[in-house]
Amino acid sequence: MDGQGIHKTPIGSARKDEVITETLNFIFGGEPHDERVFWDEVWRHRIKSGEFTELTNWFQKKLYEKRISEVLLPLYGDFHGKKVLEAGCGSGYAGLLLAKLGATTSFLDFSTSALEYSKELGRKISVPEKRVIYTRGDIRQLPFPSESFDLIYNSGVLEHYGDQEIIFILQEFKRVLKKGGGVFAVIPNLLSMEMLRRMKNFGKGSEHYISRKHFLALFKRAGLERVEIGSAHASALPSSLSLKIYERVAFLEKHLRRLDYLFYARGVKN
Repeated sequence: MDGQGIHKTPIGSARKDEVITETLNFIFGGEPHDERVFWDEVWRHRIKSGEFTELTNWFQKKLYEKRISEVLLPLYGDFHGKKVLEAGCGSGYAGLLLAKLGATTSFLDFSTSALEYSKELGRKISVPEKRVIYTRGDIRQLPFPSESFDLIYNSGVLEHYGDQEIIFILQEFKRVLKKGGGVFAVIPNLLSMEMLRRMKNFGKGSEHYISRKHFLALFKRAGLERVEIGSAHASALPSSLSLKIYERVAFLEKHLRRLDYLFYARGVKN
């Protein structure tokens, strides 16, 4: 921390992350692309195909169910009456599950196709329409008044930005949080078995490797308080395993927790 009370990311940690990102780009090909066009096409294809893997794929179901039951509910308790924003929502499945638990969830994404996909997914799992609000927008300039939400949930988004943009986004999250409200952000561990599998098979996109230590420091630099880091309880084992094989080797998870596919940082607005 400097003389003005501003937390600074340790240079060693940030530089190590850059080197790992550059190495992964070299190995798997980190070709730049227009994120808006790319993700809009992804969600458009998912709608046309009728694939809702959140409901059919064992790995996806495990990922969301464990995150809700083993992470979000123990951390935040009863969601009845709470206002939640899923920022950069994609499928919005986590926010939809929170709406079923009694929250009023706002979904924001720059992709109209993502929002349409999320609406259809919500209908499939019978989420009450009065508990969901959809808005097209940019997480860097949230179209909401200050102090609007109890919780901001974000998953699989921040790793696509550099440090200064992440800090700016987190400060924007903080602006629209009520006092005492929290930010919960999930990013992938690019060195996990699942991410290495994905990059090998599909190539690497614009993701940056961000270590736990580095991610924690970015939250502090954004002015969030009571910051902590933890496992998002996805899986340390790859999704390429069949459910039958996974169940035989699932005992390994507790020994491989540091290699979990996803981890989170969370902080509070005082």
